[in-house]
Amino acid sequence: MLSILLRPAFVLAAGVLVAQGCGAPGAAPNGTANLPGAGAPVTFAITAPATAFSDREPITVSVWDSAQLAIAEQTAGCTVSKRVDGEETVSCPAGVTYRKPTPETRQITRAELAAGVSFASQTVTVGERYRVTVGGKAADDCNTAGAFVEGVANSATTRLENLDVAQTLMACVSPPPAQ
Repeated sequence: MLSILLRPAFVLAAGVLVAQGCGAPGAAPNGTANLPGAGAPVTFAITAPATAFSDREPITVSVWDSAQLAIAEQTAGCTVSKRVDGEETVSCPAGVTYRKPTPETRQITRAELAAGVSFASQTVTVGERYRVTVGGKAADDCNTAGAFVEGVANSATTRLENLDVAQTLMACVSPPPAQ
């Protein structure tokens, strides 16, 4: 089993980590095709400090397989803007066509995260690159909190333990206390 201890590295703004390994975007690093169980589905077991998240809002866990990571890398220069009315505007560099990545997602509660979450991915297989993100409203019910990790699934069970959760630091305004 693979255990990963994530160091503080969460960036709430859009960003792409440098992929591990060599070769074509989305390709597994050299040698991973020969791993025991290569191609078998991966189960992720995740622990993170649940108290960093609001108990009033769901927490979203997203799992990106190598194909979705490749889409994100190929369109990293594109900008997607969303107006208040929901209309999106997409702008990409010359020669780049925008494709929206669609990672596997699930909603969990703070209590579920506190107990530890384990689930079989529908998309990631042993030997494949992945990114897992955990995000939602912060415990202060104003800011956003989250963590992420990227790696290569080296076994059928991949443990992502003690994720460090970071949060935005917005100037939150709360209504005055009732009198």
